[in-house]
Amino acid sequence: MEPRPQPPLLEVEQAGGVTVARFACRRLREDATLEAVGRQLHALLEGGEPPRLVLNFAEVDDLGSALLARLVGLHKRAKAAGGRLALCALAPEILVVFETTWLDRMFHIYPGEPEALRSFAEGEP
Repeated sequence: MEPRPQPPLLEVEQAGGVTVARFACRRLREDATLEAVGRQLHALLEGGEPPRLVLNFAEVDDLGSALLARLVGLHKRAKAAGGRLALCALAPEILVVFETTWLDRMFHIYPGEPEALRSFAEGEP
């Protein structure tokens, strides 16, 4: 019997010079899932241009602290490369996690993808 193919964890597309990555899974807690997502996210920062990346959390309703640590690392790498990372569409309970840990002060967080994309067009730092 052939193994069942794994569903994609991220859906990625380009929008006006910005890479948009939409999480395609509801739970981001399991080690194997986090490892795969981490590899995919870091691969998005590779290339010659300063990274301009939007992470859309619309489908996510549960995440673990290990993902928060990966996001901090991703943010630092993007910033060091002269780019920027924006998060959007966080469920209210996930936004509370960012606020409780003060990560909302580190990340650019927007209510939806249009606002996040607009922030790049408007040249927000």
